[in-house]
Amino acid sequence: MWISRAVEPRLKRSAKTRPVVVLTGARQTGKTSTFLRLFPNYAFVSLDLPAEAEQAEKEPSNFLHRSGFRTLPVTELG
Repeated sequence: MWISRAVEPRLKRSAKTRPVVVLTGARQTGKTSTFLRLFPNYAFVSLDLPAEAEQAEKEPSNFLHRSGFRTLPVTELG
């Protein structure tokens, strides 16, 4: 069962006009699930994975290139 979040329409609108969309909040509140549900055809990475975080920090161009320069949902920012 999916519980809709009030922020969903705003996230969709923002993703159409912005290269980066950030959703912050407490742990285990559905941030990642919301992104995956709203943007199923987009590349997705979690910076919770050490290798992903390292590449994002040390090779940002390569990191972003993998997404095809579309909006890239990212979770676990530090």
